Formats: sequence, C-alpha cells, structure tokens
Amino acid sequence: AEDAGEAEEVLIFAPAGGLSINGNILTATSAQGVDRMELITPDGRTVAAYSGRSRQAAIDVGSCRAGIYIVKANSGKHTTTKKIIIK
Repeated sequence: AEDAGEAEEVLIFAPAGGLSINGNILTATSAQGVDRMELITPDGRTVAAYSGRSRQAAIDVGSCRAGIYIVKANSGKHTTTKKIIIK
C-alpha cells in the first residue's frame, strides 16, 4: 500500500511531460502546454477539471471519494488518458 503523501509519477505526454499525484494535488505537465485536464469517473461524469494553457495544470482531488478515475489531458492536438486510483 502506498502512503497518501507519496508522489506517484506516471508518464502522460512523451517525452517531456508527466502526471503526478502529491497529496491531494494532481498535476499534469507538458512542454507544449496543457490546454485541458479532466478527472472523470468510470461512468463518465467529470468531477474536476482544469482549462487554460499552461506547462503545468493542477487539480485538487482532496474532495474526491476513494476509487478509480480516468485523467484525460489535452496538449495541442494530443489527448492522453490514464487510469488512476485515489485512496
């Protein structure tokens, strides 16, 4: 079992970018800039989102219930999705 305070690194935009969870903050980074990031439940509901244009986008997931979520991030013409588990 992972400690809730431990950062978990998962590649999301190759080669210069990533998705990290540190405490309650979910962060996506991309050298090209992140246009939008969504946290989506398995049944398709968006429970948190970031919209803008930044090399680093962050969403506070502290109010999300424990479970499996999909992170969908857009950078220019590229869209990437990853499954995460919030404990």
